[in-house]
Amino acid sequence: MYIKPTALSVLFRLLLGSALLAVLTWVSFNVAASSWGGQEFYVQWAAGRMLAFQAKSPYEGRFSIPPLPEFGASQSQSQVLRFNSPIFGLIIIFPFLLVGNFKLAFTLWLVFSVLGVGAVMWTGLTLTGWRPGRMLSLILVFSLAFGYYTFQALASGSSIILMCAILGFALMALQSDRNEAAGFLLALTTGLPQHFILVYAVLVLWAIYKKRLTFVVWFMVSVILLVVIGMFVIPEWPISYLRVLWRFEENFALRPVGDQLKDWLPGIGRQIGWGISIGLLLVCGLEWWSVRRKDFRWLLWTASLTLVASQWVGIPTHSTVFFLLSIPVLLITGIWAQRTAIIGRRLIGVALILFLLLPWLFVFQRGLPQALLEPDLVHLFLLPFCLFVGLYWVRWWTIRPWRLFIEDLRKNETV
Repeated sequence: MYIKPTALSVLFRLLLGSALLAVLTWVSFNVAASSWGGQEFYVQWAAGRMLAFQAKSPYEGRFSIPPLPEFGASQSQSQVLRFNSPIFGLIIIFPFLLVGNFKLAFTLWLVFSVLGVGAVMWTGLTLTGWRPGRMLSLILVFSLAFGYYTFQALASGSSIILMCAILGFALMALQSDRNEAAGFLLALTTGLPQHFILVYAVLVLWAIYKKRLTFVVWFMVSVILLVVIGMFVIPEWPISYLRVLWRFEENFALRPVGDQLKDWLPGIGRQIGWGISIGLLLVCGLEWWSVRRKDFRWLLWTASLTLVASQWVGIPTHSTVFFLLSIPVLLITGIWAQRTAIIGRRLIGVALILFLLLPWLFVFQRGLPQALLEPDLVHLFLLPFCLFVGLYWVRWWTIRPWRLFIEDLRKNETV
């Protein structure tokens, strides 16, 4: 039953949101003024300005974007930053290209990204139907907004936050049978296709078996439209982008989990990485086949599992990308809270506090800012592993909603 929020509750949420926005804006300004933030945003910003104001293609030859002098020792002279996204990915930062000063543009981008963090929280709670209490809401907001992985995404200037928010809105549209909007919004996330490729697969497979072909058509047509729009700017950009992908190690700073394990275990690291990748692909294949004719709630769980598995299946990743896993975090905590009593909700609060504190503990042990620039293997494995276990912990609760559970109990009473 829906309970109308009181005026005091609304005022509390407005004050909390305003205070959080003010604090994160202040942090954004200081990060923008620092000597180690904004590398990912700078790549997009500089490439976009060269394209818009100098009519130069970011894909030409061995085009590279020079590092900012302010980065100083945080970047070696041999490091080369390259534009490695689809050209239509620049649409999302177009307004910021009009700002000529990088630090000002980066500050504005960070404020915009902070709003994206709030959008991810809202979409995640809406998708799960979870309305946490006041104290749990406070813990949830602080654990996600000030968590290490959120800070990493904000400090680097990555567009992964906004892409995650768009994915959340696409899932909301799909949940409410707005297939056209869902297909269009999902197409917008192809600005960072490597991080969502497996999610596209499971959503399209589910839509085909559920006979929701409108969603599939709108997704495909929207992607084609974005490609064509990019060709109006740079006619040969698809070929240039394929060349970038072909020279992946040269053009991307991210590395697959197997390569990162190889640094730690030179003899067997890559083999372990291949084993993990193959095992998770098999698990995903089985879950995709199981969900093909099920309801949206089951699909949401499977999409969350796919997001977690994507970090370990051989797709290059980094702790910056782990902000994507906010959706599985919200799903696990939401389902857990809905199916447990007060003690269970207190345990959720403890788990969220640990989610906030543990990654920062490892960071401070290594020392700043080196730990932020070069995250260790603990961060690569800690969160995905915990979420993988957590998703299977709540799997039964997710695929068997509370309504069905009560119906089963009533049937047993009549026997």
